[in-house]
Amino acid sequence: MDKTKKEPKAFSDFTNLYSLSKTLRFELKPVGKTQQILEKENVFAKDKLIQEKYQKTKPYFDRLHLEFIDEALRGVTLTGLDEYFEILKNWQKDKKNKEAQRAYKNKLQELRKEVVKKFGDKAEKWVNEIYTSVGLKNKDIEILFEEAVFDLLKARYGSETESIIEIEEKDKSGQTNIKQVSIFDSWKGFAGYFKKFFETRRNFYKDDGTSTALATRIIDQNLKRFCDNITLFESIKEKMDFKEVEKIFGVQLVQVFSLGFYNRRLLQDGINKYNIILGGETLENGEKRKGLNECINLHKQKTGEKLPFFKTLDKQILSDKASFLDGIKDETVLLKVLKQFAKTAEEKMKILQPLFTDFIAENDDYDLSQIYIEKKVFDPNSCRWIDKSAIDNFQEALYKEMKSEKLAKYEKKENAYKFPDFIALSYIKCALENGKFEGNFWKDKYYDIAGFAKKTNWEQFLTIFSFEFNSLFERTIKDEDGNEKQIGYNIFSQNFEFLIKKNPFTLSQEAKVIIKEFADSVLTIYQVAKYFAVEKKRAWLSEYELDSFYTHPETGYLRFYENAYEDIVQIYNDLRNYLTKKPYSEEKWKLNFECSYLLGGWSSEFETHGSLIFEKNGKYYLGVINGKALTKENRQRLAEGITEENKCFKMVYDFQKPDNKNVPRLFIRSNGENFSPAVKELDLPINTILDIYDQRLFKTENKNLPLFKDSLRKIIDYFKLGFSRHNSYKHFPFKWKGSSEYENIADFYQDTISSCYQLQWEGLNFHEIEKLTESKDLYLFQIYNKDFSDKSKGSKNLYSLYFQSLFLKENLENKDGVILKLSGGGEIFFRPKTDKGKLGERTDSKGKKVIKNKRYSEDKMFLHFPIELNYARGQEGNFNAKINNFLASNHDINIIGVDRGEKHLAYYSVINQKQEILESGSLNEITGINYADKLEEKAKNREQARKDWQTVEGIKDLKKGYISQVVRKLADLAIKHNAIIVFEDLNMRFKQIRGGIEKSAYQQLEKALIEKLNFLVQKVETNPEKAGHLLRAYQLTATFKTFKDMGKQTGIIFYTQAAYTSRIDPITGWRPHLYLKYSSAEKAKNDLLKFTKIEFVNGRFEFTYDIKNFQQAEEYPKNTVWTACSNVERFRWDKSLNQNKGGYTHYQNLTDGKTENKNPKSSKPDNLKELFTRYDIDISKDIKTQIEKLETNGNEKFFEHFMFFFNLICQIRNTDGNLHEKIERYKKEKRLKEVAEKELFDADFVLSPVEPFFDSRKAEQFGKNLPKNGDDNGAYNIARKGIIVLKKISQFAKEKGGCEKLSWGDLYVSATDWDDFTCDNQAT
Repeated sequence: MDKTKKEPKAFSDFTNLYSLSKTLRFELKPVGKTQQILEKENVFAKDKLIQEKYQKTKPYFDRLHLEFIDEALRGVTLTGLDEYFEILKNWQKDKKNKEAQRAYKNKLQELRKEVVKKFGDKAEKWVNEIYTSVGLKNKDIEILFEEAVFDLLKARYGSETESIIEIEEKDKSGQTNIKQVSIFDSWKGFAGYFKKFFETRRNFYKDDGTSTALATRIIDQNLKRFCDNITLFESIKEKMDFKEVEKIFGVQLVQVFSLGFYNRRLLQDGINKYNIILGGETLENGEKRKGLNECINLHKQKTGEKLPFFKTLDKQILSDKASFLDGIKDETVLLKVLKQFAKTAEEKMKILQPLFTDFIAENDDYDLSQIYIEKKVFDPNSCRWIDKSAIDNFQEALYKEMKSEKLAKYEKKENAYKFPDFIALSYIKCALENGKFEGNFWKDKYYDIAGFAKKTNWEQFLTIFSFEFNSLFERTIKDEDGNEKQIGYNIFSQNFEFLIKKNPFTLSQEAKVIIKEFADSVLTIYQVAKYFAVEKKRAWLSEYELDSFYTHPETGYLRFYENAYEDIVQIYNDLRNYLTKKPYSEEKWKLNFECSYLLGGWSSEFETHGSLIFEKNGKYYLGVINGKALTKENRQRLAEGITEENKCFKMVYDFQKPDNKNVPRLFIRSNGENFSPAVKELDLPINTILDIYDQRLFKTENKNLPLFKDSLRKIIDYFKLGFSRHNSYKHFPFKWKGSSEYENIADFYQDTISSCYQLQWEGLNFHEIEKLTESKDLYLFQIYNKDFSDKSKGSKNLYSLYFQSLFLKENLENKDGVILKLSGGGEIFFRPKTDKGKLGERTDSKGKKVIKNKRYSEDKMFLHFPIELNYARGQEGNFNAKINNFLASNHDINIIGVDRGEKHLAYYSVINQKQEILESGSLNEITGINYADKLEEKAKNREQARKDWQTVEGIKDLKKGYISQVVRKLADLAIKHNAIIVFEDLNMRFKQIRGGIEKSAYQQLEKALIEKLNFLVQKVETNPEKAGHLLRAYQLTATFKTFKDMGKQTGIIFYTQAAYTSRIDPITGWRPHLYLKYSSAEKAKNDLLKFTKIEFVNGRFEFTYDIKNFQQAEEYPKNTVWTACSNVERFRWDKSLNQNKGGYTHYQNLTDGKTENKNPKSSKPDNLKELFTRYDIDISKDIKTQIEKLETNGNEKFFEHFMFFFNLICQIRNTDGNLHEKIERYKKEKRLKEVAEKELFDADFVLSPVEPFFDSRKAEQFGKNLPKNGDDNGAYNIARKGIIVLKKISQFAKEKGGCEKLSWGDLYVSATDWDDFTCDNQAT
């Protein structure tokens, strides 16, 4: 429905606010004789060689780093270790002592700096003493990252066979010769290939606590463990005999456990020796050499004494890199990886299974205060074990156990508990044992486990964990046909083992299924085991004290954890990537044309290796000079004989960038006290502004001084004079304001920068340019995409519009300065063709056989280059404050609520601040494509999707297309309706509908929408003066960094709690308040007696209750008394129906109606009247009094069924059980569209049990602007929460005078806020 009216565009001032960069991508088509030159000059092969050399050089760099580190740290003695040990012990005595904590952190930093200094010292020695002839320019760690490092590599490894590549070369006679090339040669100017690689390696040498730094590993992690081991040794050395270990390894433990011994444990060989002493080793002949931890284990078994184990040290950075760094290239490598993966999996399972089995059986033997579990295991949104009705009570119980030690806190504004990332199991146990929980605490399915109900909550927790963990190894499921089958690691590993031992190994489709099933099972077990990993960003947190659960020498968790990510997750990803790769090759490499700075900037003349742009008849061309600059004669010919037919234009790129540092250096002082040369050359009146500059009187920091404005005006006048006289700048058409109009110097600089860019065009003879390709002086390419084709029809894509707008007069001469700027830093890539035989065939629409993925059957070249949008507009600043100040008290702003639907992929509702629906609808179908049907079709064969990575990838592609369409739709709606957009917070709730969109895809949608609203162009807008035109694009969100950094708002996009949005009466504001669960007749009776009234009136049963009698809360809504009635229809899911496949039972009227599709074995009555009749309760009299007199013993079923019916009354949202049947029938009858709006929407309906009994199927009978189905109701109420957010913004702005300091906490919509709003603002 759409009842919108024409309104002004409220966001028209939110344009040209901040700069951002985009990279444009086009194809390059060779023109003239360019293709022949490319082949003759061997361009593709030369640059492929660079790419090959790059890949082969990387391992040598790692080797260089390893050897450099070894030389830097071998034999060093760290100072201050004794002091560190004392500081550590003080901190460990009281970790909450801030002074001790500060001292510990300071000492860590001091020691890290000492380690890093060793690297600097070694670098200086290399430069001054060892590699004096290499030509290293730096004298610190930067020697490993400068251009001369390639000479250093050659000096060390240049004689090794692996560093030589053989290439074919043709001599003048055409004969092919083999030439040997060093992979370390010819990198001058091309070191940029290693930019990202160097960035990761630079982290090794940081002293700031970076997790991948050597200093962090040595000091923060291993040194602490080493000291903890000393403390342990001192406490047990008198009670244990370690002489056998000393004899085996030829050591004295007094020395091993001394601080001086650590100086030899900085490198991997020292770490290995130390760890062997602790854990022992097995020799190649099978002989077992006992370590210290085995001695402790034997002692524990004999005496029963609880002792911790010694902690092994972590491996040093770079010491154990994965074998398959660059993925899997072929089936030979694949088989090798598969065999290693099987071995790894078996080794890890042999650790994990005994560990978890022993822990569950003997948990009293473990120190639960030193075993930790990730908080997400008990998160309300992701908890799979606890019943949703009990999770809040559990969190409250856990908070009570942890608050005394200030490990948890309660956020009143958000009505939420905050817990640390890792929670000791001791707190979990206490919370489970001491908490007061009513009804079934765990999910219903667990109560089917034998003896489960009789166990304590802690014992039940262990039972559930055991049940879930063991089911990963073997469990029974039913396939699509209802047949039972065994799945799990044990089953899949047998199939996998058989596959990899097969000779010959063949990668059939069946083999892919076997690989995926096994890999998935291993990954799932890893993910469950990772609940116990005390890590952040894959770095173990050393401040946590660890029980033997982690440190046991044979089955300790740390043995499982070691390299598990690399050996399981990374290998899983490699396997998936290889098995899902396309039949075509997407491999491409960068083309340099023997110029390292190619496309670093744009040329204005035909200079050496220059890059130029030409335009002819609306088509654009890229020219690359082949080596030397054109001769004077060649340039003259280009300007001769120009006709209308052959005329083209060469772009003249004119750009300068004076920033806030360069301008004073250019016109005042270039160095120290010396004046800049321009002062004298341009005759600048320096004395008029010298005091202003030296005393910084023009700086914003002095804006409150009386002289500020006049000083600012004077220095701006001075700079204007300098720019207007300087040869590099005076030709630019500056768009300056009057000097006194500027608020600060930064705005003046911004206007100057914006003015110092222009593109001009010089007419040339295109035929002569083409001739340059014949003389091999120029490579010439058409810049191409489908929009630039002669056959192109319809609207152009944004990239095409961006590109063409770069050259528009309206852009270049814009009164506010250039909007789109062409930047340097472009790249050219080459993608070789894939053999047609590999691509296969498909049948086109005419039934003709054609090549599949034909575009990959040809060699292709691509041009990538950056442009700047809203050039020189600066950063966004406090963007949310700008938006919120605009929204405050703006009654013209509307709200779009977006619900991740249960019956639809997504649903939207646009409302105004009077709660009137302006437009709403399903996002199942967009631009005539029903994505819901397509996704359901893809997901129908779920078994195949589970087995086949390829199917999963296909679904991903479809979802990607859907996301782009939804983004466009929501962006258009926001402009059309002057609306903010409100999403439900993903961290608050997430439900995935069958065949729908998972959480990660919705986050992609939200990120894509944010980026779309960063620079929103409406192609239909042709007036460059109006908002929405490409030159005045809307900017309605801040640039995206991460969801965490973003918080709950970015511009016009807000996030709110989805609680009680789809299951609420839009008229009265009633929602389910009571979650009554049957656990015993006595408990149920007590609950029933809390009702204020239970009576039969008006032909129905009415249940009046006061929320205060059922719940304890810090605050209650205004209205706490409600009457729920029984005269409602309901559909209830029953998993026992249809041979345990499940189905809906239909209750026509809970007062006295019939029940359809009921389980024949059920003893449950059809309705409430039948229930009361069975137990001789006279409904004409006071029902509550009669229930009070009813004995619980023998009448348990009454109380159980009463609870069932009351909860069913409160089930406000329902699904017609015949929905699926109807859809299939209408599809066959080809009339799905004509009935979808009514009947199918009616199948998901809201029916309130509170008078006037709102029914979404008859929404129009209750008012003009009410939701038509459950998802519509969800979107509508999310939008209504947006009204509350707008009111809070207005209130804050009114009280504080603006929204600059507004935080998300100020916009939080609590349950009470929501209840009060819905009651006070009833929809009509």
